[in-house]
Amino acid sequence: MLDRAPLNAAVMEEFGEPVTLPGAVEVTGVFDPLGEPPAPWGSEVGLATHLGQQPSPVVSLLDSDSVGLNERDLITVGSKDYLVTRIDDEGSGLSRVWLMLDRTDAGSPPEGERWR
Repeated sequence: MLDRAPLNAAVMEEFGEPVTLPGAVEVTGVFDPLGEPPAPWGSEVGLATHLGQQPSPVVSLLDSDSVGLNERDLITVGSKDYLVTRIDDEGSGLSRVWLMLDRTDAGSPPEGERWR
């Protein structure tokens, strides 16, 4: 079987950026802010897309770095906080971690800017 460890290390070195996991553990991951939809778009793009078909941010981590990571964990990429929504082990030594922006600290809009 092909040893992917050297390739994965090279990908992380070339394209990786710091990712902070729970417990302030800093690792390197390859971040894709748009991700890809979990289902094919089909020919009806723009007509009716379900929320589950929208692109989601994804970060690829080495399997060894994603051990212990769970859904709903908070991670930081760049200056933004994200919640983990799904973790896919691709069997290649990398795990794809699906994310959504953490909006818990967004606060409410000012009184004059609330929709009524």
